[in-house]
Amino acid sequence: MIDPTLFRPHSPAQRRARLVTTHECQINGCTVPAAWCDSHHREPWALGGKTDQKDHFLACSWHRGKIHDPRYDTTYHSDDTITLHRRT
Repeated sequence: MIDPTLFRPHSPAQRRARLVTTHECQINGCTVPAAWCDSHHREPWALGGKTDQKDHFLACSWHRGKIHDPRYDTTYHSDDTITLHRRT
């Protein structure tokens, strides 16, 4: 079970608002439809991230796993896209 003190989901209204402007997974090169993606925080809520639209992005389940994988670095771009880099 997920510890509720470490997790705070985006609201359904926030997700709908993101779907208006985002049509695919926000990871560069991914074409998974946004409707199939998970809402995610740029900065983890447990570490002070906000549950707002500025901190909100959509990632498919495969890329979401990579975001949490310590072998990858995540770069957030000003155009609302995200790049994952395998650490060497």
